Amino acid sequence: TKLPHPRQRIELAIKEAGVHIDPFKPVDQQVNNVIEALRPLIPISIEQVKIAVKIPAQFTGKAYGVVRNLGKLLKEEWQPDGSWLGVIQIPAGMQLEFYDKLNDLTKGNVETKILK
Repeated sequence: TKLPHPRQRIELAIKEAGVHIDPFKPVDQQVNNVIEALRPLIPISIEQVKIAVKIPAQFTGKAYGVVRNLGKLLKEEWQPDGSWLGVIQIPAGMQLEFYDKLNDLTKGNVETKILK
């Protein structure tokens, strides 16, 4: 039906699958394991979004590794001025976290654009 599952249904499926969620680990490190455990119990599809990112040279040292770890890096290019251009694919539900982390690391000096 393409509608989201109710919270209670997801919680019951997590219990039935015996999934352990560690409150001290980041969500992005656990989400794939949880989804794979739930797929046999409830139909799950995750919408993906592609985002073009430009990080200025003075922030690439800190931000590059974070970007690579947040999703699937589809394309990257280093510019002559030291800035970095890339296209990353992430789950649509993680967009806010992605933007927050990049803005924190670059003090708001990052350019992003959602690609179709």
